[in-house]
Parts: sequence; C-alpha cells; structure tokens
Amino acid sequence: MHDKNLIHRDIKPENMIVQHRANDSDLPEIKVIDFGTSRVLLKNDNTLSQKVGTIGYMAPEVLEKNSYMRWHQEKEKNVREYM
Repeated sequence: MHDKNLIHRDIKPENMIVQHRANDSDLPEIKVIDFGTSRVLLKNDNTLSQKVGTIGYMAPEVLEKNSYMRWHQEKEKNVREYM
C-alpha cells in the first residue's frame, strides 16, 4: 500500500480478512479492508497530523505528535536500510 502512497490509518484485526489460498499453500492470504480513513499522499505532502483511527490500535507517535508522517518516513527508511 505504501508504494502506492496509500496510508490506511486504521489497521486493526477487524479490518483484516484471512483466507486460505486456493493452491493449499501453508501461508494464508491476508486482505486489508475498510479504507474509510485512508489517505493518498500527494508528492508534496509530507505530513499527517490528524488523529484518525481506533484509539486502542493507534501508534504512540500518532497520539503524541502533532505531525507523524515525517517520523514514519524515517522509520521506514531505517527498516529498508536494515534489510
């Protein structure tokens, strides 16, 4: 989703469907649903500040910071470099 600049903003168990694959693979297919709070980021858009989603599943940086997109981009960059 992120490679398409789509941010879901309400990831939680209730917004996921787990299905068994038709080829009897050991790994199930996981589909994310309910994109009502999602947002497509524009090229110039580098900040998100609204506290959107289900509070019990919100990341701490969303609850604590005024702008959390820059933090997320740095974290994602660090994960990519680690891999």
